[in-house]
Amino acid sequence: MEYPDKEGVTLKCTRKQETPERHQAAYLDRHGVSSIYKDLSTYAKRVPIHLAYGAIDDYVPGDVKEDVVNNALGGVKNLASFSRVANAGHLAVQTNPPGVARAVYEVLTGVRCASGKL
Repeated sequence: MEYPDKEGVTLKCTRKQETPERHQAAYLDRHGVSSIYKDLSTYAKRVPIHLAYGAIDDYVPGDVKEDVVNNALGGVKNLASFSRVANAGHLAVQTNPPGVARAVYEVLTGVRCASGKL
């Protein structure tokens, strides 16, 4: 078996599943994004949604993020929680892991932590 590695992080999928052809398949569904957008407010009524955007509007423009919250979801009031991860953009986990950890911690515990301590 070529996977998992003996050391380091072990992903749920194999290296073969991570190849660009398979990875891009999720983005080839032209109706996927519009279906999710259209049904997002329904999901928010059924399950708690905790939304954390990166504070840097790089890959996803700020007006698109605002549109999702204000129009697709019907406002922040329909979210279980909403936050912006400082010093992070679309790849928040890679660019600011402590910031993402802080956002998740705050949702799970209900405790707001200082920006430098977790």
